[in-house]
Amino acid sequence: MFGRPLRIEILANARGLDVLRVTTSPYRERISSLQARHMNVSFVACGTTLEKLRTANQSTDLLPGVMVTPSALDEALQRVREGWSYIKV
Repeated sequence: MFGRPLRIEILANARGLDVLRVTTSPYRERISSLQARHMNVSFVACGTTLEKLRTANQSTDLLPGVMVTPSALDEALQRVREGWSYIKV
């Protein structure tokens, strides 16, 4: 659309981070398949939430290929400033 390639960033924080954690994700295969087939799709975990999990002695191992941002809120705000659309689900 508009001559620019489409990029999708799935940003997870709070309880949503469970989808990206090795020990809690019910969607490991689906995420891996999406990453393999669509280079324009990325998964990003909230560093603030990861730190809270570490403090609570919970596993913070993420699925392969998942990136980490210091703050999900700051990441979302930055992307909107850059012209990205934000969809909360």
